[in-house]
Parts: sequence; C-alpha cells; structure tokens
Amino acid sequence: MKPFNYALAAVSLVALLAWFAPAQAALLVNGSFEDADATYISAPSDTITPCNFPPETVRWNNLAAGLTDWMRLTAGVGAGNTAIVPAEDNDDNLDYRALAGWTTHTGVDWKSGDNGGSTPGRGYLRAADGNLSLDLNGYTSGGVSQIFPAQQIQVGGTYLVSFSLSGNPWASGTRPGDPAGVKLLEVAVGIGPVTGVSSTAGASTFSGGAILYQQFSFDCNDPNGDLDNSDALVDYADGSPITEMHWRSELFDFVITPEMGVTDMTLLFHSLNGGYTGPVIDNIGVVFQVAPEPMTMALLGLGGLGLLIARRRRGRK
Repeated sequence: MKPFNYALAAVSLVALLAWFAPAQAALLVNGSFEDADATYISAPSDTITPCNFPPETVRWNNLAAGLTDWMRLTAGVGAGNTAIVPAEDNDDNLDYRALAGWTTHTGVDWKSGDNGGSTPGRGYLRAADGNLSLDLNGYTSGGVSQIFPAQQIQVGGTYLVSFSLSGNPWASGTRPGDPAGVKLLEVAVGIGPVTGVSSTAGASTFSGGAILYQQFSFDCNDPNGDLDNSDALVDYADGSPITEMHWRSELFDFVITPEMGVTDMTLLFHSLNGGYTGPVIDNIGVVFQVAPEPMTMALLGLGGLGLLIARRRRGRK
C-alpha cells in the first residue's frame, strides 16, 4: 500500500481553494474617460439663433481624435451648482452630462492626450491610459462622481480604489516660467448622491453622509518628490505637448460595514485648488475584494497543515 502523499493533498486543497474563492468584482465604468454618453452629444438643442458653433457631435469627435486640446463640461449638479451653461453657447463646451457614467460638479476639463491638428494646441496633456484624461478645474475647482447602486454593494470585505494622478502645470492666468504649484485632490466616499461639493477638505456632502475623505497632492514642480525640480512639468509656450506627465499611481481602500446598511454608494473626485488648472486624474478602477468565508479559511488551514506535515516527513528521511 502506497503511503499517503501529504504534499499532493496540500496542493489539491490549495487548488480547491482557488476554484471556490470568490473573484474580485469590477464596479466602476469609464474609468479612463474615453467614452461619451451619446444621449447628450447626438442631438443638442441650440440656444443661440443662429448658432455658429459646430454641433456637439463634431466637438466630441474632434476631442476623441486629438484634433482639439480640450472640452469643458461646463456645470453640473449639487448644492451651489445651479447655473448650468448650455453647451451650445461656447465652442469649447460639451454638455455637462456627456461624460459617460459620471456626474459633473461645477466644471471640469476633458483633456486630449494628443493633438493631430494643423494648429498646435497650448498645454494639452498626455493621458495615463488611452487618449483622454480629466482636469478637475474647469473655471474653478470642480469634480466628478459615480454612483454604485445598492444592488452592487456588498457588506464586509474591502473596496480597493486605484487611479493615476498628475497635475496641469499651467499656472492660471500666467505663461510659462511662473510656478505651477501643488495640485490638491480629495477623494470622498458617501452614502447616496452628492449634495454639495466644496473646495474645503472634508466639507463635501452626501445625502446619507460621508464614509471617508482622503486627500492627495501632486507637485508639478517636483513630481518625483526628490527636491529636484529638473523633472518639473513644463507648459511650453509654442504649444508643444506635455508628453511626460509623471503620472503617479495611487491606491486606497474602505469597507462598508453592516451599520451603514446596503444602499447607493457614491465615489467623488474633486479639486481643492482654485483657478483654471488643477489635479488631473485618469485610469480609475474599483474592485471589491471578498472577505474569505469560514470554509475557505478552513481549506487554507488544511492546505498549510498538509505542506507542514510533508516537509517534516521529508526531513526524517
């Protein structure tokens, strides 16, 4: 009779664990800001007669193709954001609802990462992923949020949020040579929709209350944080592209507890800077890491025990 193979049993248990362990679930949509909502760019209602600006479909196609540097999502929803500017009133604007999957607050700039037009653009930004990114300052501090409906929310386990962070180096109202400064970003998680966005840290509000506020910063003059400004982001006077954005990967996590209940959850990215330029974000992802079930932990324990026994048996030979 052959002796029991503990090592094989341990490997089998680990394989069984991997088979039954719940996979991570992706939640967020359009995290790289590459997609527009066709509902709000296909058939705009012109508010100027006659309207001399190109239709929103043309503006969006130009942005997506890199034929224009940027488009402003002009306003949005939330306390204090009642002055919604029709997109047709400016040839640099798109409807504030045009960013698929997201809600715009106050105003943000949708940036192209490449400019293929005959006229060089001024200060366009190279995206971290794809061709488009988002400057969270349009004409002042702004932001974007995305709601995860209650049916997608799970209690327990950990939500992991990842994104790429940089900054728009153009100092508002100045030309190259003036310091671009530090760009300040706040990421907030709350219950229910956003009811107000503030440029003050920890002051944005949600209908069901906030779960957390977390701040991040990006120094355009010292992106690598080594006190050496030779890597500073430069806004070129001749319109040359800012090809090196020194994108930095950021990560944070949070947990939905039973006390919070299962309801709509909102993720909000917003600027804490004033002026026309601010933190630039791209490549956002959210996954839910399922907490191990008791049976999963038991299988893991048995697998580890089997490997330990196998090692001791080999040591006695």
